Amino acid sequence: EVAIRDGAKALILPTVAEVGGRVRITAEVIDPHTQTTVYSESADGTGAESVLGSLDTINSRLRERLGEALATVSSDSLPLEKVATRNLDALRAYSLGGRNYVRGRFGEALELYQQALAIDPQFAAAHLRIATLHGSAGRNSDAVASLKTALTHRERLARREALYAESYLATFDGAEDMLTKWAALTEFYPDFFTASGGYTYAAWREANRYDATILGVAENATSSKNPAPLPAKHLLGILYLGNERFSDAERVFADAEAGGVTFTHHHAATEAAQRRYTDADATLSRTPAIGVAQNPVASSVRVLFEAAFLVDVGKTDEGRSHVKLGRSELPEGHALAGLYDVVSAGIGAEAASDQPARRAELRKALTAALAYREASPPQERANVDARIALIAWQAARLGDLALADSAHAAASTGQRYATYTSTHKATMIAAAEIARARGNAPAAIKALTAVLDGSELYLAHVSLLDAYADSKQPEKALGEARWLIAHRGRAYAEAGSGNLFTLVNVEHSNLAQLRAAELAVTMGDTGAARSSLSSFREAWPEASRAGPLATRMAKVQSALP
Repeated sequence: EVAIRDGAKALILPTVAEVGGRVRITAEVIDPHTQTTVYSESADGTGAESVLGSLDTINSRLRERLGEALATVSSDSLPLEKVATRNLDALRAYSLGGRNYVRGRFGEALELYQQALAIDPQFAAAHLRIATLHGSAGRNSDAVASLKTALTHRERLARREALYAESYLATFDGAEDMLTKWAALTEFYPDFFTASGGYTYAAWREANRYDATILGVAENATSSKNPAPLPAKHLLGILYLGNERFSDAERVFADAEAGGVTFTHHHAATEAAQRRYTDADATLSRTPAIGVAQNPVASSVRVLFEAAFLVDVGKTDEGRSHVKLGRSELPEGHALAGLYDVVSAGIGAEAASDQPARRAELRKALTAALAYREASPPQERANVDARIALIAWQAARLGDLALADSAHAAASTGQRYATYTSTHKATMIAAAEIARARGNAPAAIKALTAVLDGSELYLAHVSLLDAYADSKQPEKALGEARWLIAHRGRAYAEAGSGNLFTLVNVEHSNLAQLRAAELAVTMGDTGAARSSLSSFREAWPEASRAGPLATRMAKVQSALP
């Protein structure tokens, strides 16, 4: 019935039997419509150790009889007993690890893969899976080491798995041709869904892409032909979120969760982007508590999203306190400490009454980041330099140009990053913001508009809004404010450098309402000003009580008839 539903022309039915003391593997090719056997292939062997060899024999015969060119079969295949493992206990541990992996139970998966390696240390596919676990947990150096180990046993990898390992390694190396490698792999092997997932993940996390091409690859990876579609569904939901396709995102996230995915962070963010905060809190609560030691990335995403939900309703002080609490729970010298320090320094900083203290926090964060970068392996430095670039951007907006210059110079020297990376983009945006702060808005506009290709960081539009306003182009500035308001899904979906930008994105998605009101006053459109001011009041009900925001709101109100 499944074969008929999916339009399959044939169903292969395998059986295993013991015949005369020998193990016989048989594969029948059945016409699903008539349920008759078209032909069958079988192979015998002695003992359990013969099973993989027999399967190989049958596979080759079937592929040839089903019409695949023999040259392709021989050039693109390796014996199963090499690609997999002769040890059935190792194979069982590997298979159980895969079952846990697709459900998000990464700790259990890692333990099982390591058991497989304890039995067969050269089991290259297990090294490859461990690399993906390290990568998803932010342990980049460990991931690179596992990938290199897998590739040292290239003879134990199928050709497509070796190409997958090379593409994944290019991702960690920040190679300029990284996306090209992934694209070629998925084009050559369209049904290799592990590669489709890797390409989608790299394009989203490393290059901030949400375009139709990447969506197509992501949708292909959720095919019913994919035996492990849950991670692909979850990732597709994130891309829908980044395109403000909220109903599609919620549908896919619910499907993934029903299948066993335990991470609900982005499902909750989808609801928060629509200002359904009660739903968002309830959804996030379904994610099991995850410790920093088990999965630092998942742990930090939860802390940052919980803080973002507070900031999204104008509770910037509470959001800042929540990040600081997360920081206090980290072991001394933990890699996430610098991320939390930079993020907490920036929350509500532009409207804060203690800006000198915030600038001091940024200076301290820069000193710590530089020391951490000096001691970090190359694979960890991109995230650190992105933090340094954000310090430069925030310092420029707080009027500390000396600090901004120092931070930007530090982020720009040393390691060179590919143009698609968040680190490169953040460094470029920081330079534009510094130019604007020095009064050179036209230079900032030129630099920022040159990179608006759909994969630009959300912050590029924040800086562009202010640059247009400074250059007396209120219509274009208002267009940027409206872009920020309309792309709240993108504000939450960006994952660059460990969700470094999530909170500042969410904050400015709300401040854009106030900026829109101010710009509308400048243009004499009191109706639009009143509407935008009302929207800002509704989003941040406590903003009018005191402080710089209250002063700005009162000024807009006084200009209204």
